[in-house]
Amino acid sequence: MSSDCNVIDLAKAETHLLAAARYADAKKEKLSKWKELCGRAYFQAAVAAYLVGEREHAARRPGPMRICLERSLGYLAKAEALWPKFTEIVYMQAKCLALLGRTTDAIRKLEVLSDRDRRYFAKAAQDGDFAVLRAEAEKVFTRATTSPGPLARATLAKIGKVAEVFAWAKRSAPTSRQDFATIESIEGELSSARRTLSTLDVDIEGLSERLDEIRAELEKVARRSLQQNISAAEEAVTSCEQRKTSCEEAIENLKRTIEHASAPGAGCFAGILAVIIEPFILVPLLNMMSPGARSGLSALFGIAYLAIPIIVSVVGAKVGADHKNQPLNLKIEENLSCVNECIRELPLLKQRAEAWRQKLRSFEAWQAKCARQERL
Repeated sequence: MSSDCNVIDLAKAETHLLAAARYADAKKEKLSKWKELCGRAYFQAAVAAYLVGEREHAARRPGPMRICLERSLGYLAKAEALWPKFTEIVYMQAKCLALLGRTTDAIRKLEVLSDRDRRYFAKAAQDGDFAVLRAEAEKVFTRATTSPGPLARATLAKIGKVAEVFAWAKRSAPTSRQDFATIESIEGELSSARRTLSTLDVDIEGLSERLDEIRAELEKVARRSLQQNISAAEEAVTSCEQRKTSCEEAIENLKRTIEHASAPGAGCFAGILAVIIEPFILVPLLNMMSPGARSGLSALFGIAYLAIPIIVSVVGAKVGADHKNQPLNLKIEENLSCVNECIRELPLLKQRAEAWRQKLRSFEAWQAKCARQERL
């Protein structure tokens, strides 16, 4: 610090930093992060005043040192009001209070740090400003690991909530590689968070913020995965229904084709063949009969001679049509088998789709319940 004092004009730096703070305040309507900028300027002005105070302390001028440190505390109070998330402000307050001999107030600031970022213990242990408070500082931070403060307890509860969302994300059965990788990565982070929360090497504020990010990320994964599974299940139902309808329509078309199918060529061929063969059968039969029997049956043989070719032609046409329609009948059986398979599958596919929809409803109900609890 002394080398900095030799290079930098701390008094002028303090003046310019206060001017920067006033400028940020004046332009707050135009600066989106004016509070942070203004708070940062006040913090740096406080550091400059603190360094001047240290220089006075080294010169054994307690009066001017106290004035500088009190001025630094004033700037730090303004910085804290504007930029409360910056934990270094609290640490600088503890340093100034320790140098001013305000031990109780310094310990309170260390207690705040022990509930926000316990890594400051290692920093305070090496800081000469806490020489007289080193034992007390160790007690404060060690006690925080066994009896956590409100932020640490809230963070522990947050880990529990994130673990619940993590379980939902796993149950949502992610289908994308990215979501699956996210879940695996977060599982490791949660395990690490549980381990480090009870140690002195943990930024509790940072961990709490990260847990909020993880929770939001897991909720997105769970919702997205559930919706993807619902869509996939509904598409499977639609596809099965369409396949069933398509097969039923194919069956109807095949049946109409069979109804209008005929084989006149086969019937004609059979009829002609009957006409050619018939004399070789009927004439010998007539010759074998007695003249009286032949005379009595001649009319019947005449009718038979005319009817047999017709009957053979009809039967031939039917047999030919059946042979021609055999491939169509096989296709009907195939489509009928497909229809029956769809009928068996559809109830299961619909149940699966409804099960995913129910999981999404349960997840949304769980989210609403958590939101109500957090508002209380």
